[in-house]
Amino acid sequence: NINVAFDPKESPTFDQTIYHFSVSEDASTFSSIGRVLPNNPDARVFIYPKEMRTFFDINPTSGTVSTKLRLDHELHPEFLLNIGAKGDSTRLMGYCQIKITVLDVNDNKPEFGPTLGLVSIPEN
Repeated sequence: NINVAFDPKESPTFDQTIYHFSVSEDASTFSSIGRVLPNNPDARVFIYPKEMRTFFDINPTSGTVSTKLRLDHELHPEFLLNIGAKGDSTRLMGYCQIKITVLDVNDNKPEFGPTLGLVSIPEN
């Protein structure tokens, strides 16, 4: 038998360097988008820079990413989040990114400009 144990002196790593998630722009606030977890079960994850925390939240232990407010495809069609992971027993850190695509919903009324035209109708 071979047993694999996690070495707490190693930096946390993720299965992927970049994750791809999508969310509809009409998703409600606090909607779950996806989940990222490092290989270190003791690691806590966080979003940086802090400006991205205006739009998204990540549970530090479960790695679940969720919206913090309503998103607008026309203003922000995509987001790129940097995710860090730091283990309790080490100073070493791991990193990955999440690319979030905001899916468009037909939420704008159609606009028609004024049209001018002449119509002729024959008498016969």
